[in-house]
Amino acid sequence: MEFLGDDINNEMIYKLTTQDLTDMGINNVESDEESGYYIVRYDKTNAKVTIYNTEGFRLENGEVKYCLDDIRDIDTVG
Repeated sequence: MEFLGDDINNEMIYKLTTQDLTDMGINNVESDEESGYYIVRYDKTNAKVTIYNTEGFRLENGEVKYCLDDIRDIDTVG
């Protein structure tokens, strides 16, 4: 897990590798330049974690979502 730094909102940012995901028990998911990196934003103040993918996920309507929270309940990811 590569620490990318703190921001002014008291959040910590990390970039996960494919190996990091495997170590967490998440298999067959790539985090690399081709598939997009998974970025974790940890809000220390509110103890909240948000996960992004730099390539995003294209929905059937053509819209691209980058935050996993935005696609959690959508079953039309292409």
